[in-house]
Amino acid sequence: MPSFPLSLSEQVADLLTHHTRITIFGDFNYWYDNDLAGPHATELFEILTSLNLIQHITLPTHTKGHILDHIWTHNLALSRPIISPCLWSDHYLIEVTITIKGSIPGGLRRKWNSYDSQGFLDFVTNTRPIINPESGIDSMEDGITTWLQSASDRFAPLTRFVHTRYGNSHRWFSEELKAQKLKLRHLERNWRRGYSKEDRAEFVRACNVYKNAITKAKASHISERIDSARNKSKEIFKIMNDFSSDHRVLPSQDPTQDTCNALNTYFIQKIADIKNAISPSISLSPLDSSSLNPCSLTQFPAITSSTLSELTTSIKSGSPKDCCPPPVLRAVFSALPDSILPLLNTSLSTGTVPSVFKQAILVPLLKKVGADPANSANYRPISLLPYTSKLLEAHVTTCLSAFIESSGFLEPNKAGFRPAHSTEAVHSKSH
Repeated sequence: MPSFPLSLSEQVADLLTHHTRITIFGDFNYWYDNDLAGPHATELFEILTSLNLIQHITLPTHTKGHILDHIWTHNLALSRPIISPCLWSDHYLIEVTITIKGSIPGGLRRKWNSYDSQGFLDFVTNTRPIINPESGIDSMEDGITTWLQSASDRFAPLTRFVHTRYGNSHRWFSEELKAQKLKLRHLERNWRRGYSKEDRAEFVRACNVYKNAITKAKASHISERIDSARNKSKEIFKIMNDFSSDHRVLPSQDPTQDTCNALNTYFIQKIADIKNAISPSISLSPLDSSSLNPCSLTQFPAITSSTLSELTTSIKSGSPKDCCPPPVLRAVFSALPDSILPLLNTSLSTGTVPSVFKQAILVPLLKKVGADPANSANYRPISLLPYTSKLLEAHVTTCLSAFIESSGFLEPNKAGFRPAHSTEAVHSKSH
């Protein structure tokens, strides 16, 4: 029995080096009372404290009035245990509810990192979606989605996976640091065997070495990432955001239906308030038509294969609901124009947009660090639209921008959101 705490400490320490959340429960036949009376009770609780484990049982679990059954957790939330007598055993029945924050591990996903790219390309090259322009724009979009879905099911089928998140999975956490951490645990156990000054001094020295090694590893990793993103301002800002504490996302708990409804109601009301605040009696000064160029835009030009190629290259993201991720579509672009162009050009010529293109996944982000997550006014909604809808939107934006620029509708000194314009140009014109 005296070796049990040491053996337990070694096994749990090994678990903590591989997993971020653990639960240990059962009848250890290792009793104690709330006043820590019992053989090796003090030593047991010192080990639990050093390993950052929580013991949730505080009432007797045996007919003799002792605590024999244990429930220990690390980074997990448990409800208050309900302990009640059991007719068929001298141990009591213990009921608890474990709350796991975040998404439930496991599910179905496609392995796009290892799919048969050549087979996928051959399939979309040799087949065509079943689309009929006369059946309506939604039917055409559904035909293309079904076509891509069948290709995905054939060459990147949905497979079940179990998500295992390893502790210290940061990229800077090397095998050398892992070995140092294991050595640190070993020195700690040696010290706790006899609590000698020599073992404690050696443990403290190892702690300092490990701490310095972590600092150097982090600094080296950040330097390497910044150096790799030289002359790429977008990547630099992304790196700074990754290493800062500014993570303006929803709270860690899963959003409830009530939370989603509250956000939805708030933003609908906000749009209604903005509409009501716009006075219909605002008088506008007449536009001086002498400075305008005589041009008109009666219809958007059709999208060509070369234009579609430029659009697919410039647009990098889509929606999680897309049956194929954008990198896969770009890889098989040579087979796409004949299938996707009829849908996009029909939408332009008829002035109708597929209903699926209007559906987005909303991701609310906190506007400021430390803002109250319970207040809907502190969120900024981000819409994740389907990839194909972004192709259509980008083409329309380009055509509208070119028309407005050529017609002379824009103020000459306007510099915001205009190509080849900047605040420096405005400043030089004003002096």
